[in-house]
Amino acid sequence: NCIVQDINKLGSDTLPLLVENVILSNTLSNVLTYFELSHADDKTVISDLLAEYLTEAETVVLDKDFAEYAAENVKTFVLAVLNSSKINVEATVNIVHDCYTEDYIDVSDIKPQNGSLYGALLSKDCIEDTQANFEAIRNLSWETKSSYIANSKKFLEYIAALALTSDELNSIAEDGSIPDTVNEYI
Repeated sequence: NCIVQDINKLGSDTLPLLVENVILSNTLSNVLTYFELSHADDKTVISDLLAEYLTEAETVVLDKDFAEYAAENVKTFVLAVLNSSKINVEATVNIVHDCYTEDYIDVSDIKPQNGSLYGALLSKDCIEDTQANFEAIRNLSWETKSSYIANSKKFLEYIAALALTSDELNSIAEDGSIPDTVNEYI
């Protein structure tokens, strides 16, 4: 097996072939270089090819100190990953966790999506555990809210201020993934 460690030593015309055949080392430098070159027209979208590569890789590896990367390029890439429906939740959260260590991701930067993403991001401390963030996902599916509550360490600190609806209270009571402490509080 041949794995290319640094794509900067190759011509840009070989990049799709390297990604397609997964013979490119999944370092953040390589992924950012490919992202920058292949997504020059629209840096808000992850291509099918890159999405498939990232899903298979499941993470990216920092190959230098985080401070050495261009912070804006990393943030743009991370937001594109977060807003891609083509990458599974596990890979998305791993990539975000590995790439964005400087601060919390602003939930308003994530396109609303149902499922376990917000809870998984919360469990990896990628988004802040706040009432405002719960409110931001409140109109999404119960699965989304359930995952968030189940992974929240601070939900009890702001539950009273939420004025939960009777449907939400019933769903909490019936959901086995919600911590007992939340049910006891209710």
